[in-house]
Amino acid sequence: MEKIMVPVSKADILQAISKFPKKDLESLLREIEGLARRKRKIAAKFVEAQELAMLSGLISIGGDALEDSERVYD
Repeated sequence: MEKIMVPVSKADILQAISKFPKKDLESLLREIEGLARRKRKIAAKFVEAQELAMLSGLISIGGDALEDSERVYD
């Protein structure tokens, strides 16, 4: 079977996803995450907003970009 590539806009994809039943959205997100893992070296991971709040203040970096980068890479 030959594969055919068809350009689709992000807006069209989002519109199609918005028509999915809510009960199927979580399954769809898991499938997208799986595709991202296979296609990229860095996998996308979906997390709740509350989990992101826990990361706030985890790393303290000052205002000197050169000094900060030297501290990270040395």
